[in-house]
Amino acid sequence: RGEPHLELIRRIQTTLSSSPIGPLYEMVKPGCVCLNAVRLLDPLRKPELFSRSSSVVTNSEGEDIDWETCHAEVYHRLAALFHSAPWTYFPLRLDRADCTSITLAPSGPGCRQAVSAWVKAVEEATGLRNSATGRDMLTLTFAFEVFPVEGENAAQVRRDVVREIKALLDKEWGV
Repeated sequence: RGEPHLELIRRIQTTLSSSPIGPLYEMVKPGCVCLNAVRLLDPLRKPELFSRSSSVVTNSEGEDIDWETCHAEVYHRLAALFHSAPWTYFPLRLDRADCTSITLAPSGPGCRQAVSAWVKAVEEATGLRNSATGRDMLTLTFAFEVFPVEGENAAQVRRDVVREIKALLDKEWGV
């Protein structure tokens, strides 16, 4: 179902960008919209990645390591998990939406358990804790507010756009 959802996101971006408040937002390139369910790397935690054990990609301590090397290390540690198909499909339903993001929710208790098991397995394999909150894990960001929406007229337009986005998603998102 990925492609129909991506097309739906493009339509939502068009709705937002063509609205009177559109110039206040920057759209995320549709090919870059994705769930970031497990946030493992941030600049302040790079040394954690290489302090756990010996790395297969570098001998450095972490602070001076470039991001490409960090990603290669995480990928190496997760290689076995990437081949574990049973828990890489999570049927998600629409939870909420606004002018910048869509938040999804597990479609049932089995899905919720699968997501939790996947996150735990990723944390164990990498030796890094997930810095994403439960809501962050299942949020797709499709736009960023570049300038604040100020004034009652602009705020009303934003509420109208959010209503339009929600109506479209309620009608077409599915599971």
